[in-house]
Amino acid sequence: MKQCYSVCKTMPLHPAWFDSHKLLCAFLVLVFFFFGMKISYGQVNDNQPWTLHSTSGKVSVYYTFSKCEQQDVVLIKFSNAGNKPVEVSWKEKLSLRGKDIQINNSASKTLLLAPGETVAKDCADGSSVLVTPAYQYVSLLRPGLTRFEIYDLVVVEQK
Repeated sequence: MKQCYSVCKTMPLHPAWFDSHKLLCAFLVLVFFFFGMKISYGQVNDNQPWTLHSTSGKVSVYYTFSKCEQQDVVLIKFSNAGNKPVEVSWKEKLSLRGKDIQINNSASKTLLLAPGETVAKDCADGSSVLVTPAYQYVSLLRPGLTRFEIYDLVVVEQK
């Protein structure tokens, strides 16, 4: 009979407990490990809804705070409800406790949208203009504490 060497020194455990419960414990540890890996490396935080930032003409801009490989990011989504292609350009900044932090040295980002197209990227598209690596600019990215701003939004219809 095996003995417990910590809390239960006076009470020996039944040998059958070890065989069935060791397997169950090992299985549960593996399930939680793989489930935790999926959450930490997930693409988009589905619990966080898209927030409408602004609308310019027939183009709507949305954003959401998310995590990519446990790093804070802002994901951006554009939707062109028009029937003509458009070129969209914009600048971004974060505001933390009233202090504005310019993203990408205030350089503009540009995107072409086809008629009726909605474009949103996720963590797998890390180099995309639609994924803003907030962790490079602020250490805390939380709704209510951190504000994300898109400014100088320009929408130009293409021919």
